[in-house]
Amino acid sequence: MKQAFFICALLIGFTSGVLAQHVPLFSQYFFNPQGINPANAGFNDVLDASIIHRRQWVSFEGAPLTTQLNLHTALYDKRMSLGTNIENDRIGVTNRTMVNFIYAYRLFFKPEKYLSFGISTGLGQLRNDWDKIKTTVSGDPVYNTGNESRLFFRGGAGMVYTSPKLHLGFSSPTLFQTRPFSENNAQQFLFHGKYTQAINEVAEILPSALIRIQKNSPVQADINTVFRFYELYSFGIGYRLNDAFIFTTAVKFSNQFEMGYAYDFTLSPIQSYSNGSHEIMLRYVFAYPVTAVRPRY
Repeated sequence: MKQAFFICALLIGFTSGVLAQHVPLFSQYFFNPQGINPANAGFNDVLDASIIHRRQWVSFEGAPLTTQLNLHTALYDKRMSLGTNIENDRIGVTNRTMVNFIYAYRLFFKPEKYLSFGISTGLGQLRNDWDKIKTTVSGDPVYNTGNESRLFFRGGAGMVYTSPKLHLGFSSPTLFQTRPFSENNAQQFLFHGKYTQAINEVAEILPSALIRIQKNSPVQADINTVFRFYELYSFGIGYRLNDAFIFTTAVKFSNQFEMGYAYDFTLSPIQSYSNGSHEIMLRYVFAYPVTAVRPRY
């Protein structure tokens, strides 16, 4: 009974304007920087493809299920980059699919220090399948209104400062957007940063943070620390404010192929109904320039 009540609360809240056009949540954002800021497109100067899949709150009916495919590359002079991502997000009876196109431009101060500006624009479809809701009253007129499906447009922008050790960025993935179901638009602002520090010849530490700010929603913050060994193996721990402890690991099988995994141990009240969240990431670099500095993520 409690679960049914909570699911209804989620459905009502998540299908509002705030969540209908939100930016997907991933614990491995530091491996997938283009997903949070278009200015990160082409960040390692090669054609980079990744797919990341997140199953949130396992065992909880109607919990978020998110998949994102990313493809981006720097162009010949490394000043301009192009990218795209395709994402699908399912929450309860709501299914959202989005295709984004990305352009980024760099201003170099030194070969490995630059300021990058990025813009993104895309087309999405939002669908609410009201007939899938189970109610205690047969033919409940509140939900017996048929299914809804609408198209919407969204655009965003961001900027990033990058050096061999420091990475700082700001973005608004929902800078402008149309309203699919006459809800209020909900702009979201993201601040992110990462610092790389060598411990010795084979190990380094990478602390990072991601802060999300959105009107009429609590501030969300991820704080992570990743330890990387031989530039091949990574292990990390993190904390999401008032929500979860995060454990991550990644393995580079070659200079081109990498796989990562994250587990979120839920701390919020929903812990009683779920077994945490799982996330897997696959990444392939189509070319690896021998003369270039190693990929920054």
